[in-house]
Amino acid sequence: MLASDGLWDVMSNEEVVKIVNPIYNKGEEPRIAVTKLMDEAHIRWADSKANADDITIILIFINSPMI
Repeated sequence: MLASDGLWDVMSNEEVVKIVNPIYNKGEEPRIAVTKLMDEAHIRWADSKANADDITIILIFINSPMI
């Protein structure tokens, strides 16, 4: 995952994993996680009453075969 500071300024690594991990484990598409992350970051920027930053996220799920 690559993301701009628009995400990282309002969410920690742990918070991001709590959102992304269940989606990954269900075998859903990364865009679902990206949408949830963007929505949450947008809400947090609005709640902070600070000037919002751009929120850019690139997420790719890579599945490795079981050995």
